[in-house]
Amino acid sequence: MRIGRNEPCPCGSGKKYKKCCMGRDEGPIAIADYQVKGAYSSLMEKLLKCFERHFKGDCMELAVYEFLLWPEQLMKEEMLELFHPLVLHWLFFSWALDPTLLEEEKGIDAEGPSLTTTAELLQEEASENQLGSLEQALLEEGMDSPLSFWEVQIPVGRREVVLKDCFTLREVTVIDGKLAKALEHGDILYGPVLTVAGRSMLAAVAPIIMPPMCKPEIISLREHLVENGSAVDPETLMDAEDDLRELFFHLFERRTKPPTLTNTDGDLLAPHTIRYQVDAPEYALEQLHSLSVNETHEEILARATKNRAGRLRQVSFDWSREEHDHPQGWTNTVLGKIAIDGKRMVVTVNSAERAARIRDEIEGRLGRHALHKGTSVQSLASLMKEHAARDSFEDPNQQPLDPNTIPELRQALDDMLIGHWRKWVDMNIPALGGKTPRAAVASPSGREAVVALLLDAERHARRDPRTGKANLQGIAETRHTLGLE
Repeated sequence: MRIGRNEPCPCGSGKKYKKCCMGRDEGPIAIADYQVKGAYSSLMEKLLKCFERHFKGDCMELAVYEFLLWPEQLMKEEMLELFHPLVLHWLFFSWALDPTLLEEEKGIDAEGPSLTTTAELLQEEASENQLGSLEQALLEEGMDSPLSFWEVQIPVGRREVVLKDCFTLREVTVIDGKLAKALEHGDILYGPVLTVAGRSMLAAVAPIIMPPMCKPEIISLREHLVENGSAVDPETLMDAEDDLRELFFHLFERRTKPPTLTNTDGDLLAPHTIRYQVDAPEYALEQLHSLSVNETHEEILARATKNRAGRLRQVSFDWSREEHDHPQGWTNTVLGKIAIDGKRMVVTVNSAERAARIRDEIEGRLGRHALHKGTSVQSLASLMKEHAARDSFEDPNQQPLDPNTIPELRQALDDMLIGHWRKWVDMNIPALGGKTPRAAVASPSGREAVVALLLDAERHARRDPRTGKANLQGIAETRHTLGLE
C-alpha cells in the first residue's frame, strides 16, 4: 500500500508523510511497520513518565551506572551519549531497583519499588486501560526480549535484512532501509528485537557494527551458557543478560580504542638512536657482523667505504635474526641497523626492548672497546611529521616499487600469501581457543567460528588491490581443505 505525500505519517509523529519518513525509504512503505515503530515511540514516552512517577532521587543515575558496568564519571557521560537508546530500553524493560546496590553505593539517594518500569505501567494500565493494542503487545514482548547479538544473514531486499540471534538462533526479518544499506553478510549488531503483529523491529541498536571476527568470542559465551546443544533457550538468555552486556562492552572497546602501534615482536614502537665511540671500525665489524643473518662478513665488507690506506672507514649492516615457521612465511626479521663511521657507531632500533638487547650484545662483544655516548628516543608524533615533510619533497617522477609490474616479484609474493593459508589450517589460533582450524571444524560451534574468521578475511582481501587476489585464492583453498565450501 502506498502512502500519499500529504497524508499523516504512519509513524505517529503527527507530521505529513512528505515532511517525515518519506525520504527515509524507497518504494512502497508497509504501513504496519511504521505503525509498530510509532507505537514503540509512544510507549517509550509513557514508560518515561511512569518511571518518573515511581522512582525518586538518583535512580536514573544508579541505573545508568549499572548498565554501563560502573565506569569512571567522565567515561559515564561519554558512554551515555553513545548508548542512550539502549540505556533507555534496558532501563524500562529490564532494570529494577536493587537494595544491595544501594548499600554498596553509598552516597546514591534512590528509592522506588522493586518492580521494573514495565511491570509498574502494566499494573497502572490494568485499571486505566489507556494503552493501545500495539503498545500493549510491545510492552509484553519487550519484557521477554533481552539485548542480544544478531548476525546479518543474506539480505532479501533494499529495505529488508534477515537477522539471526547468535544465542537462540532465532531468525527475524527487519524493515529498516538505512540499516540495510549499511550492512554486509556476517555483520553483527547488538540490541533488542521486538516482534509484534507479524513485524520485527530493532527497538534500539548499538552505535557500532561488529565484523565477523568478533563471532568466535560470542560463540564461546554461548557454549559457556549451555553445555549440551548449540542454542540457548530464551529464559537462559534473559538470566545471562549481564554477561552479554559485559561481552558487548569488551568488543566495543576493542573495536573503538585507538590502535596500539607495535613492531613484529609486539613491542610498543619507540624509535631509539644509540651512539657509541669505538676504538677501530675494523674491530667493531669483526665482532658484530654475525648479528646479521642476511649477509656474510665478506658481503658486508664488499659494500664498505675505505680510506686511501685501504682501511675500513664506513659501513652499515642490518641486525637481524632467522625465523622458523613464521605465520607470514618470512625467513628472517630485521631488528635494527648498525652504522660505523670511523670511531663513531650509531645503532637504530624501533623499541625500548630491542634497544636494551642490542646494547647487551654490543657491550658484551666489544667490552672496553666501545663507549656508550648516549641514547635518544623519538616520539611517534614527531616521526610521523618528519615522514610527512619528507614525502612532500619527494621527486614526483619517482614511482614506488609495485610488485605487479615485476612478474617474478608478483609470483613470489602470491606464493608466500597462499603458503600462509596452507599453513593456517594447522596453526594454533587464539580466537579459536588455541585450537587449529582443522581441529576446530570437528565441532559445530568450532566450524561456525572458523567460517566467521574466513568471512572476515575475505572482506579484507576484496578491499586490497595488491594482495587480494592471492589471499582470496588461499582462502578458497582453505575452505576446500576444511570442507567449508
